[in-house]
Amino acid sequence: MFTRDDAFPHTPPPHESVGGGWIDKQQGGKAIKIVKTGWTVSPEFTIHLHGRDIKLLFLIQSQFGSGTIRRTKSDESILFSVKSLADITNKIIPHFDKYPLLTQKRADFLLFKRVIELMNKKEHLTTVGLHEIVSIRAAMNNGLTELLIKSFPSITPVQRPLVEELEITQLVSWFH
Repeated sequence: MFTRDDAFPHTPPPHESVGGGWIDKQQGGKAIKIVKTGWTVSPEFTIHLHGRDIKLLFLIQSQFGSGTIRRTKSDESILFSVKSLADITNKIIPHFDKYPLLTQKRADFLLFKRVIELMNKKEHLTTVGLHEIVSIRAAMNNGLTELLIKSFPSITPVQRPLVEELEITQLVSWFH
């Protein structure tokens, strides 16, 4: 586990919009893990970058005021992760509502947000709610695992939200 002070001993906190643009083009993710131990639903927000970008992850962690940073075992990459439902609800979701993703990753964010709303209403603890979450997970970028496909054979993915990517000319206007 790393701390921000390891990378930035004397650096002020970042601007509040840090994170959004990086997640659009990097390995940012919104995962809904559904585990077969009584079917547990666990949300996780992650950003996965090359180890040389650790300072950026500390800036993002500082911005959100939560999450952990760790090295992955398989390669030289670094993973920032937020697993707390409260932090995802109160920090991650509001950030991306205020600073929306600009690419197709926004569709996954909107699906992820729907699952978080269901979890906050405790609907993930019901059979109907679990099936709805599996349907949402099926529509997300990574789809369903083989175990989920086998365990929920009649699940139909929900429709993915339509996200129009901004034209380059629209992005350029933001810098003037």
